[in-house]
Amino acid sequence: MRGDRFIRSTIRTYPPVLALLGIDLHEGREIVVRLDQGASVGVAGMFTMRDGRIKKVLVRRKSDANHLIGRPNLLPYYGSFGGMYAVDCARDHPKGTIVKSEAVPKNYNSQRRTWIVTRRWFEIHGRVFQRTAEPVERRQVRLGRVADRFEEFDGFLFPHCPGRVASKRF
Repeated sequence: MRGDRFIRSTIRTYPPVLALLGIDLHEGREIVVRLDQGASVGVAGMFTMRDGRIKKVLVRRKSDANHLIGRPNLLPYYGSFGGMYAVDCARDHPKGTIVKSEAVPKNYNSQRRTWIVTRRWFEIHGRVFQRTAEPVERRQVRLGRVADRFEEFDGFLFPHCPGRVASKRF
């Protein structure tokens, strides 16, 4: 119990840097830090430099914009048999666009072989990610094919972003 408090206190006080990314059109990179870590799901936040200060990158709230995890301005990643989460740069979209995805079993009572993948796209405007006009995509896929069909699940957080420098510790 004492170790758990120490870890949570350390994450709140000194959040580990997970990656540096070149997402927006501004010079410099965005900073991705781990804000929380559960047994299987990690939660990251993104920060950027604006006017000489570090500012949190926000996710604009819309009806479904913060569906993943349910808390605003967070980027969940990893997961387990209850659900998997991924965030990546959308390589087939303009620079500054990310895809935020979740995969959940179609039927929790079955052997969880078929999963439903839901994808949403966001564009960065200043320091705010806003949902694009692109509709939410939902697809059914076999569990073993999730990473094959959706590249954001192929690796760690933001695996395909330009200028990515990832921490070797995570």
